[in-house]
Amino acid sequence: MDAVVRATVGMVDDDYGDDRADEFLDEPYAHASNIDPERLSLLIKGYSTLANSFIPADEDPADDAASGKWSRRKSIARSIYSAHYAKEVPVENVKEVIPKNPIEFMKYSVQFLPAVALGVILNLLNAVSYGFICFPTAHPIFSSFGPDGISMYLVRCIIGQIVFSAGGSAFKGANAGMMLEVIPFLYTICDIVIRDVGEENPKAVIATVMVGYAAATIFTGLTFMLLGVFKLGSLVGFFPRHILVGCIGGVGWFLFQTAIEVSSRLPSFSFAPDVLKNYFEPSVLALWASSLGAALLMRILQKRIQHPMFVPCFFLSIPIFFYSIVYFGGWSMDELRTSGWVFPLPESKPFYDYWTHFDFSQTSWSTLPSLIPVISALTFFGILHVPINVPALAVTNNQDSVDVNKELVAHGYSNLGSGLLGSFQNYLMYSTSTLFIKCGGDSRVAGMMLAFGTTIIFLIGPTMVGFIPTMVVGGLIFHIGMELMKEGIWDPIGHVDTLEYTTILTIVISMAIFGFIEGMFIGVVLACIFFVYLCSTRRAIRASLTGLTAKSTVRRPRLQQRFLNEVGSMVQVLRLQGFMFFGSINGVENNIREILDARQWVMNPIRFLVLDFQ
Repeated sequence: MDAVVRATVGMVDDDYGDDRADEFLDEPYAHASNIDPERLSLLIKGYSTLANSFIPADEDPADDAASGKWSRRKSIARSIYSAHYAKEVPVENVKEVIPKNPIEFMKYSVQFLPAVALGVILNLLNAVSYGFICFPTAHPIFSSFGPDGISMYLVRCIIGQIVFSAGGSAFKGANAGMMLEVIPFLYTICDIVIRDVGEENPKAVIATVMVGYAAATIFTGLTFMLLGVFKLGSLVGFFPRHILVGCIGGVGWFLFQTAIEVSSRLPSFSFAPDVLKNYFEPSVLALWASSLGAALLMRILQKRIQHPMFVPCFFLSIPIFFYSIVYFGGWSMDELRTSGWVFPLPESKPFYDYWTHFDFSQTSWSTLPSLIPVISALTFFGILHVPINVPALAVTNNQDSVDVNKELVAHGYSNLGSGLLGSFQNYLMYSTSTLFIKCGGDSRVAGMMLAFGTTIIFLIGPTMVGFIPTMVVGGLIFHIGMELMKEGIWDPIGHVDTLEYTTILTIVISMAIFGFIEGMFIGVVLACIFFVYLCSTRRAIRASLTGLTAKSTVRRPRLQQRFLNEVGSMVQVLRLQGFMFFGSINGVENNIREILDARQWVMNPIRFLVLDFQ
C-alpha cells in the first residue's frame, strides 16, 4: 500500500511541478496506509463523482487530452479523496483479498494468531464454565456429564464458527457462542424427562434428554431459517423489550444460584433454613465464598482497568495463583479433589463420548411431545437476541447495510448443523465478536483459524476438567450472573416507566420462586394487560372539526363556495389517531353519541359525519 501512495505523490509532483501532493497526503496518509489496493480501487469507483471537486475548474479537459494529464489528475484526485475518507466506506462492501500462494497465505495468516489465540482461550473458558453446567450435574444421573457438556459446547462453537466465517454472516470476524439464558430451559427439559421416565431408568432418561437437546437445536435452526427465507426478521422487534430485560434479570439470579451450587458441590440451593445451614458450614462456605470473592475482586478492578483483555487474563491467572499456594502448602491433588477445591478427575473419555449417549432404542418417544412447550419457549427466547446483537455489532464495526434476514438464515444453517451433531444452540455473540475483531481478527481466515484451533481443543478431550480449580468456573459464573442481574434490574431504572419496571421485577421474582417458564409466561400476560391499558387510556380522536374549519381545497364557483359556507356547520369531521381496537373504539363511539345528543342537535344540527382514518 505504501508503494501505491508514494506513486500517487510522485505523479502529483510530476503534473504540478511542486509539492501540492503533500497538501493532500499529509493528513489522509495515516488512513491510506491501512487500506489494501483492492479496497482503494473500490473507493476510487465509489467516490468518483465527489472526487471531481479536486479538479481545477478553470482547466478544459480537451486542452490536455493529448498528453493525458487531465485524466491522470482526475485519477490522482480520486485516490487521495478515497484514502482520506476510507473509514466511511461500509466494510461489508470490500471483498477480502486472500493470497493463493501457500507461502504468501502463511505470511498473511500469521497476523491473526494473537486474535485466534484469544478466541481459543475464550472458547475454552466458556466451555469449562457454560458447557460444564449444561447438564444438572447435581443430579445423580448427570453427575458425570460435565465433560460431555464441554465437548458438546466445543462442537457447537466449531459448527457455528465455520458457517459464519465461510460467508454466512456479513461480519468477517463474527464469533459463534451460546447464550447462558438457554440453560434454565435445558434444566427444565431434564426435569420433565426425569419426571416422565423415572429415575429408576437412567439409560432411558439420558437417551431422551440427549434427543430432546438435539431436537431443540434443530427446531431453533428451522425457525431461524424460515424467518430469514420469508424475510420476517422485523417481526421480532414487536416483542416487548422489557420482557426480555426481565428474563435476563431472572437468568442472572439463576446463574448466581448455579454458581453457589457448582462452587460448593451441593445440589438444590434454596432459602429453606435446613438447606441454608448446609451452605454455611465452614468448609462449604469457604468454597463458594472464595469464588464469589474472586468475582467481586474482578468487578472492582474492572472499574479501573478497561482493557478488553483484562477479564480473560484475570481468570487465566487464578489457576496460577491457586497452584502456587497449593505448591507451598504441600497439598496433594487427591486432597484438593476430595475437599472440592478442584473438580473430580473424570473417567478417561474420548472426545466423541457424548455421541454414545444417543440410544434411540432407549429413547422414550412418548415423552418428547411434552417437551414442545419448553422447546418453543427456548426458541422464542433465542430468536429475540439476533435482531439485538446483529445491529449492535453492525454499529460497533461501522457496517451500515447488514441484512438481518441473511443473518437469520446463517443462524438457521449453524443450528441445524449443530443439532444434527447432537449439540446445543449457537448464536452470534456481540461481546466476543467485538473483542475478536478489535484484537485483529476481522477476517474470514481468522474465523476459520479459530474453528481449527477449537477443533484441536475438542480432540484433546475433556480430561482437563480434573485440573481446573472450582474457583475459576464458580467465579466466572458469579461474574456473569451479577452482570445479568445488573442489566436486568439496576440498569432499567430511570429508562423505563413504572409499569414496565413493575413487569421486569415481577418476571425476576416469579422466575426465582416458580420457575423460568412460569416467570416468562407471567411476563407475557402482564405485557398484554399493560398494552391494553395504555392504549385504552390514550385519546383516539386527534381533532374534532366542522365543515367551516376543515374546508375543501378544490377550486369551486362562488355559488358553491357560498353554499358550503352556509352548510359547513352541518358537517362534522373527526380525525382519528393510533390503533383502533376494542380498547380505544369505545371513546370514539362515546364522542359521536355526544355530538348526536339531543342538546347538541338543537344547537348545532349535524347532517354529515366524516371519520378521517388517515
